[in-house]
Amino acid sequence: MAETQMHVLRRANIRLREVNNKLSLEVQDLEDCLTEEGKELPEVEYECGPDEAIEKFLHESSNGIKEEHDKLKAEHAAITKSLEAAKNKSNDLVTQAITAPSSPKAGAKKKKAAKRASGGGKKKTEKEWTADYKALKKQYLKVEAAAKKLKAKLEEEPATPTTAPPSEPTPPPAPPPSEDFEKISAELAAKAEELRSQLDAAEQAEAEKAKLLEEKKHERKVREKKLKKELEKYKTKADEEKEKIKSQLSEYEERLQSATQETEELISKKSAEAEHIRTLTQEVATAETRIEEVILEKQTQYDELLMKYKREERNRRKLYNELQELKGNIRVLCRLKPVLEASEKGQDLVVDVIDFDLAVAVNDPAQNKNHKFEFDRCFGPTSKQVDVYGEVKPLAMSVLDGYNVCIFAYGQTGSGKTYTMEGPPIPEQRGINYRSVKELYEISFARSEHYTTKISISVVEIYNDVIFDLLNGRHELKVKGITKSGVEIPDITIVPTANVDEVVETLYKGYACRKTASTGMNDQSSRSHCILTVYTEVKNLATGVQVGGKLNLVDLAGSERLKSTHAEGARKKEAQFINTSLTVLKRVMSALGSREQHIPYRDCTLTRMLQDSLGGNCKCLMFANISMVASNCSETVSTLKFASDCRSVELGKAEVNVK
Repeated sequence: MAETQMHVLRRANIRLREVNNKLSLEVQDLEDCLTEEGKELPEVEYECGPDEAIEKFLHESSNGIKEEHDKLKAEHAAITKSLEAAKNKSNDLVTQAITAPSSPKAGAKKKKAAKRASGGGKKKTEKEWTADYKALKKQYLKVEAAAKKLKAKLEEEPATPTTAPPSEPTPPPAPPPSEDFEKISAELAAKAEELRSQLDAAEQAEAEKAKLLEEKKHERKVREKKLKKELEKYKTKADEEKEKIKSQLSEYEERLQSATQETEELISKKSAEAEHIRTLTQEVATAETRIEEVILEKQTQYDELLMKYKREERNRRKLYNELQELKGNIRVLCRLKPVLEASEKGQDLVVDVIDFDLAVAVNDPAQNKNHKFEFDRCFGPTSKQVDVYGEVKPLAMSVLDGYNVCIFAYGQTGSGKTYTMEGPPIPEQRGINYRSVKELYEISFARSEHYTTKISISVVEIYNDVIFDLLNGRHELKVKGITKSGVEIPDITIVPTANVDEVVETLYKGYACRKTASTGMNDQSSRSHCILTVYTEVKNLATGVQVGGKLNLVDLAGSERLKSTHAEGARKKEAQFINTSLTVLKRVMSALGSREQHIPYRDCTLTRMLQDSLGGNCKCLMFANISMVASNCSETVSTLKFASDCRSVELGKAEVNVK
C-alpha cells in the first residue's frame, strides 16, 4: 500500500511540475507583453516555488514511507502477491486519472507551449494570453480534482486479493493505512492549498494587468480624442492659411505681371539709351584719341621749349656769374631748413622755393604780406649736402690758383648754419669744410707731377669780440693790421697737414674748445663766430711760379634779436656782442654796396679779421640759412633782406696772389 502511495505521489509530482512549467511559461509571456506595453506584472511573494515545495515534501515523506515499507515487508512477507495485485490495480487507476484530462486539444496546447518555451513562433496578443491563462487554470483545477479523487479512492478501496496457489495458505488481510499516510495526505492537501493561493495571486496579477491595459486603452482613447481635436484645429488653421496664401499668391502674380510689363518697357528704353551711349562712347573715344595726340604734340613742344629755356637759363646764369665775378659781387645762396624739431611740427610753412630755384617766396602772416627774394641759387628742405657743395666747389677750388676765397653762413640760431658748414661725421652728411679740404688734397695729389702743394690750417673763434686760438688752448689773439698779403694776426697757430685725416683730427681738437650754450632758440647754440682758414702754397714745377691762396670758412653765430633768445646774465652779454658784431657786418656790407669812402671795418673784431675777404682781393660767397615755419617768419625775413643787400655788393675783380 505504501509503494502504491509513493507511485501515485510521484506521478502527481510529475504532473504538477508540468503544470508549473506551463504556468511559468505563460507568466513569462505575460511579463514580456506587459514590458512591451510599458507596464509591469505585480509581484507575488511565495515562500518557495511549487517544484521546491513538492520536492521538499517528497523528500521528507519518502524517508518515513521507506521505514514503514521496510517494517511492513518484514512483518507481512506472506502477502506480497496480494500487494502486487493491489499495486497493479492502483497503477491502472492512477494512469487512468492522469491521462483523463489529456486530450488532442490539450496535447496541441502543450506542444504550442513547448514551442514558445523553445523561443519559436510569433508573440501572442493580449487576448491570446488571456485565453491561454484561462485554459491553463481550468486544466490545473482538473488535475487538482483528479488528485483529490484518487486520494479518496485509495483511502476507501481495499486491496484486491489474488488467487494463491493451492499449496500456499491464504494471506491475511492488509493492514489499515498508517498514521504517516494520513500525515502525508494532510501535507499534500496543504501544498495543494498553497498552490491554490499562488494561483489566486497569479489571477490577481492578471487582473491588475488587465486593469493596466484597460487604463492604457482609456488613456490612448483620451489622447487620440485630444489629438483628433488638435488635428481638426490645425486643419482648420491650415485651410485658413492656405486661403490666405492663395490670395497673396494671386496678388503677387498680378504684381509680377505688372512688374514684368514695366521691366520689358524699361529694358526697351534702356536698350535705346545704351545704343545712344555706345554711339557717344565711340565719339568720346575718337575725341580722346585726338586729344591725346594733341596733348602729346603739345607736350613734345613744351619739353623742347623747356629744354631750350633751361639751356638758356644755364647760359644766362653762367654769364651772370661771370659778370658778377668780373664785378666782384658777393654770390648769395639760400638754403631752407626742413622741419625737424618737435616744437616746429604742426606749424604752418610760410616759405617756398620758386622760379626754378632762383627765388624764395615768404607769406608773412603777422604783417599779412608776401615777400619775394632772388638769389644766385636756392636749396629746398630736401636738398643734400653733396648738391650744396657742388654749387660752391669751383669757388672753393680757386684757392689753388692763388685767390683769396671767403664762404660764410648767416642766419638765426637753429637754421642749419653749422650743419651746412661742418655737418655730422657721416660720409654723406659732411659739410662744406670737410668736402673743400678733401677736394683740395685730391686735386693736389692728382697734379703732383706738375705742381707742389702745401696746405696748412688755423682755427679761431671770436667770443665776446675777442679772438681765441682754438688750436692753442684758447690763447687770446689780436689783429695787428692789414698788409698786402692780408690781415696780420701775430702768434696765431697754423698747423701744416699732409692729408685730410690730419685736417679732421686738427678740426676736432679745435671744435672741442668752442663756446656753446643753451638758449631759447636752441639747446646747443654756438655763442661765437668760428673761422677755419685753409692756407695754400702752390708752385708750378715747369715755370717756377709760386702762388698763395687763403680759404676762410666762417660759421657765424645766430643772428636773432636779443628778445628772441630769452637770455640773462652771461648769455645776455654774449648775445649783445654777437648782435653788435653782426650789426657792424651789415653796416660794412651797406657801405660797400653804396661805395662809401669810409668802411667801418674797425668797429668790431669780426669785420677787422674779415677785412681782406670783404673789401680786398677776394672772392666771397654767402649762405642765407632760414627756417620755414611761421613762428620764425620775422627772423627769416630779416635774414633774407640782409642777404639780398649783400648780393648787390661789388668787391671788384679778384687777383691772383703771386709770391
